[in-house]
Amino acid sequence: MNQAHKWRKVHGKTYLYAMRFRVLFLFIPLFFSNCSEESKELPSDPEKETKREKTPIENFELKDFHCTFEGQIDGKYDIRMELSLFGNSLSGQYYYQKHKACIPLKGNLDPEHKSFELFEYHGEDKKAVFQGKINSSYALQGNWSNLPKRKKQLAFQVNKVNDLFLWFRENLPFHPYQVDRLSNLEGTKKVVNLGQDVSLPENYHMYPVKEGYHGYTIDYGDDFMMRTPYFEYEYLGHRDETYYISTSESGGGTGVFTSIRKLQVRGNQLREMKVIAIGDRCNGGIIQAGIENEKLIFSQQTTDAELLAVASEKVQDLDIYLESCAMCCIGDLVYSYDLNTKELKFEYFDSQITDPQDTGENSKDQNLLYSLLYEIGQTNSFRFTQADIDLLFQRLATATQKTH
Repeated sequence: MNQAHKWRKVHGKTYLYAMRFRVLFLFIPLFFSNCSEESKELPSDPEKETKREKTPIENFELKDFHCTFEGQIDGKYDIRMELSLFGNSLSGQYYYQKHKACIPLKGNLDPEHKSFELFEYHGEDKKAVFQGKINSSYALQGNWSNLPKRKKQLAFQVNKVNDLFLWFRENLPFHPYQVDRLSNLEGTKKVVNLGQDVSLPENYHMYPVKEGYHGYTIDYGDDFMMRTPYFEYEYLGHRDETYYISTSESGGGTGVFTSIRKLQVRGNQLREMKVIAIGDRCNGGIIQAGIENEKLIFSQQTTDAELLAVASEKVQDLDIYLESCAMCCIGDLVYSYDLNTKELKFEYFDSQITDPQDTGENSKDQNLLYSLLYEIGQTNSFRFTQADIDLLFQRLATATQKTH
């Protein structure tokens, strides 16, 4: 009998062996071609397949960047992205040109395969993801998908509009020397070109980059007998093209000058828009600063006299002697700056006067003030609202009239 028609009995059943063997092989490719959509066909030639997969990957060096991109989702929704790449960490924000509401983005980029994944955050939750590839022109192309099930997928593409900063580090968008130069420029039009290389003088020594914090010292030689001069800044955050930073510097004397500044980036131009706060140690020195819920929150050290300046106008006109030296701190004033309305608002005063002891070095007016700070502070945990401060100086005015 021909082998193709050979019958075989197995476990009491008769099979057409050779034909079953052939049918099995006919169905193997059909099985693999009907796998889930995410599966891929097995390569017929592994070497050829490997070459085919690597062809689309452009051979270029992907450097850290901070760029603005513009493009569309689904070919009709105009969007603008601001993205920063540091190593393989990709982050930033984007908004629809029609609505202008910024949506945070955070993800990663594979430098070898030029592929990226950017998650869209609403609060702490991931609501959508951008996935795709970046090419040598720094154009991003791929798909936007909603989360968690990714039922809705739309194609997107954005192209680089401009390369904002020649010098860039994660959470440090500007070189410290650029910020230093900007803050020391005279006149109303303070502008620095971020597209120019930074060349530091030989006696300027950069110290290691910290998280969101950077600067340098200046060496004036062994004959310089004062403290080492320095400049440093901290990146607080940004919204669209507006950036907020805090600075600290000393020219070598006793002063330590701090500030909070509002900057604007237009193309490669960095402009100073506003000095929100400035001070020197106890005379308004910045202690802490950060952005929370669309508000810039910061605290400044204060003296007796500067605390009086916070009181309502009706109680400011007092015939008293209060101190205002750079080493005479009595607490911290806390302010908020609304990023939307641009309103600067006093929030509260945290008093350090928890012991009204008379050291003999204060004036009578100061001793009265400290006693009242201690007395009222015990009722409000030494945190004074605007009403508490007005009450404080009203009572001080009454007390000083009796003693003068």
